[in-house]
This record gives sequence, structure tokens and C-alpha cells, in this order.
Amino acid sequence: MTQPKKVIVMGSFKTGTSSLFSLLKNSNSNIKVLSGKHNRRLKKIDFDLLVIPVRKHYEIFMSAYFQDITKLSYEYGYHESKDVILNEKCENLISHFLKFDWKKYDHLSPYTSINFFRLITKKEEHERINKIKLNNNEMFYIGEFSNKFTNKKFKVLIIGYCYLSFQKIQNIFKQLDISITKNFHHSNDGNKKWYSKKYIEFKENLKDYKEYFKKYKELDHGLFENIVKE
Repeated sequence: MTQPKKVIVMGSFKTGTSSLFSLLKNSNSNIKVLSGKHNRRLKKIDFDLLVIPVRKHYEIFMSAYFQDITKLSYEYGYHESKDVILNEKCENLISHFLKFDWKKYDHLSPYTSINFFRLITKKEEHERINKIKLNNNEMFYIGEFSNKFTNKKFKVLIIGYCYLSFQKIQNIFKQLDISITKNFHHSNDGNKKWYSKKYIEFKENLKDYKEYFKKYKELDHGLFENIVKE
């Protein structure tokens, strides 16, 4: 019997990691999705495919802010009850949001996962990794690399999961001989949570704060093509 293809899904927060993990777990292909959605021990694991979902930083920061908005464990949270959040003026939520230097939170950056990927590959392959960029039409990259700890070849899929239709995602995984059959969904969609109306209002009002987008879009130039400079 053919051994199942061992797959790891490794992404930063708010990139669709949970949704991708779930889709692959429910695939009817001969694959084994290894436990640990945010796995950081790659050099100790034998795997065949590494899937890294990515997303633009300025979107991740907004999404993370609202997901953690009531949590005392995150310094950027608003630290009030749900009722207070839902009735708060949007300008106050934005003012609090803009106080923080969001690029210091490594767990919210796709580059954290890319750097772990680079860590396990052979040095001569690093230049090729540095040149990887997703364009607005494709939003994915597939390549083959060597694990310097095991000397084993593996494939990597870097994918802008949040920007793609279910059909597009199906076609991408077909290139890797994996069938995705479960209905497309985002299991952690901020637009469908208790704060959804306030979140939508927040994003709409934040558009007036051009300095925010100018500051954080700069972070995406190394990973996405055609980032508009404002």
C-alpha cells in the first residue's frame, strides 16, 4: 500500500491556516495532515508537502485586533466587554488600534513562516526563496526544495488562501495530486462573528486613515507583486 503523503500547514495567525488545515483533513486523497497548525519544529519532522498560507499585513492586523479585542492577554486588545465594544464609537476603536506598532508582533507576520521554511532548506536554495512573490492573478507558488536536516526533497505551496475561490483552490491542489472536496469556507471569518457589524464599520472608517495603509503596505513588497504605493 502506498504511504500517505505527509502534509504540514504552517501559517501565521489570520491567514486561513485553520480553514486550510480543516479542508486538507477532510480530503479523500491519500494524505496525512500532521498535527500542529502553527508547527515550528520542521527540522524534526518528516514531511512531503509544506503549505504556507499568507495574507497582506495590513489586513492581518485589523483582523487580529478584533479577534483579540476583549482579551487581556494581548496588549493591543481594547480590554472591555463585548457590550462595550459593540456600542463604542468607531473613532475610539480606531484611535486605540493606531497606537500600536503592529509590525513588532511576529505571530502576525507571514514572514515568520517563510523564515522557518528558509531555516530548513539548503543555503544554495535561499536566493530562490527570496525571489518568491505572489501576483494578484495567481496568488500561489509551488516549488521543490531540499530539507538540509534530512536531505529529503519536499514541495512547498505558498498560497494567498483568503483571496481565492474554492474552485481556484481545488485546481491548485490538483497540481499536487490532492483532491479538495469539502465545501469552501473560512472557519475563522471576522465578518461572521459577534463583532461582525462593528468590524465592517471599523474597516470602512479606517480607509480615511491613509497613513496606516502607507506604513504597513511597505511590509508586503517582499512577498506580493503589484502592491500599490500610496
